Amino acid sequence: MSSSSSDGSALSTTALLDELAVRFPAVPRGRVEAILVEEHEILLGGEPGDVMPELLREAVLERVEREAGVETGPDGDALPA
Repeated sequence: MSSSSSDGSALSTTALLDELAVRFPAVPRGRVEAILVEEHEILLGGEPGDVMPELLREAVLERVEREAGVETGPDGDALPA
């Protein structure tokens, strides 16, 4: 799998899954993968490939944050508890 596109607008599926597994250990990796597939189908149609656009990354991140019970501000950073 590719690690990123040359212009930085996309990253690899594996890299995103790895990042979210570290940030949200309470959400099982299989659930994160399911969210990624669902968001890809909603936003882009079809199955995810090796590289995904930033829009998809943000949508997956938002859903995983909700599942993990993390509230975020408008900038996407976690709000203090």
